[in-house]
Amino acid sequence: MEQDNNVVVNEESKPTFDEILKDSNYQSEFDKRIAKSLETAKSKWEKEYNEKLEAQKTEAEKLANMKEAEKHAYELEKANKRAEEAISKLNAYELEKQAIKIAREKGLDVSLLEDIDYTKQTAESISTIIDTKKEIFDKALENAINERYKEKTPQNVENNSTSKHEMPSFF
Repeated sequence: MEQDNNVVVNEESKPTFDEILKDSNYQSEFDKRIAKSLETAKSKWEKEYNEKLEAQKTEAEKLANMKEAEKHAYELEKANKRAEEAISKLNAYELEKQAIKIAREKGLDVSLLEDIDYTKQTAESISTIIDTKKEIFDKALENAINERYKEKTPQNVENNSTSKHEMPSFF
């Protein structure tokens, strides 16, 4: 065993975190880093909170300055926008389910569909994407199989004792 800066270290194992923190220098540095992390997180949270609060104030001021008819039109527009977003999400969900079904039917791994943004796709484009991914996957698989089972070229081994034109001597 050796002792260095109040930290006990076994020759067979590394010191534990608690053992390292017994050293006041390490404890002080650890405390500084934790305090800095907490301060960063706090300032980030405060900034996000203030932005949301400001957006709410702006929304309230906007509504206060509008006439009754404008308020109704504005609220209707917001409701329509939320409804369109909900429909878009529902369509994307249904499209994703259909894409998974098609991929399974074609024998394609479903994990290859994870990078598709279904909110921006149509049924036709999804079908094309799946076909393309299937072709790429099959080609890569074929190349990997061919590479794995490729035989080495036989080497030409010379035999010093006999050749095609010489007769072996038995006598």
